[in-house]
Amino acid sequence: MKLNGYLAHQALSQIEKKGLFKGKYFWLGEYLSFATATYETSSVLGYTYRDKFPTLIELIAEEGETNKLMNYITTPCTERISKLKKAPNNFYELFFGTEAVHLMKMLLRDNRIEIENWLDFMQKNFKLKLSLDIAFPTLQMTVAEGIGFGYKYPDLTEKFLSYKYNEAAKSEWKKWFSVGLNIGHEPPENPPLPTLQLDVKNLIKPFIEKVHPELLDTLGLNNL
Repeated sequence: MKLNGYLAHQALSQIEKKGLFKGKYFWLGEYLSFATATYETSSVLGYTYRDKFPTLIELIAEEGETNKLMNYITTPCTERISKLKKAPNNFYELFFGTEAVHLMKMLLRDNRIEIENWLDFMQKNFKLKLSLDIAFPTLQMTVAEGIGFGYKYPDLTEKFLSYKYNEAAKSEWKKWFSVGLNIGHEPPENPPLPTLQLDVKNLIKPFIEKVHPELLDTLGLNNL
């Protein structure tokens, strides 16, 4: 397993449900909430290791494809930003709505839903089941995109992580919570960036210890 698979598994294991006949699945609303948090965490990872980015990319790239992935990894986040009608203030505004539309189109394509308006889709489908074969690869790509974002847009990463919600934003947050989205009744306030960087190092350390112990010193994980 690569690092993006490890991080996707860590996130999904917190919200997985087990069906009697169809195996593991995830409620759509919970998935989107955790996917947004995973995007943010991955951005902190990309931001933290900007000076060791080739090493980081090797941890998520297929064998022999590091250079190809290096050249592409910032493309998805740039495309996501270009689709927004106004500049985002935080990771929720950057990721949540655009990812909901992405999932809606994917499910429409596979004839799993019939709703074409994303707001109706979200309000009516918080309890829609996402199967493991959709959730896991999609979240692995989310991890990769978040890493690319933190690397390419360090200033935006810092801005998003220091964002404080105004009353209008809090009201919007509470509206989504009231219709069932698992995000908590109040928007969170992030810890300082150095704390988030320490958290993300602790998050990846078990993977590095097991799969690439030779990189513990390179990635500054030995003395945690």
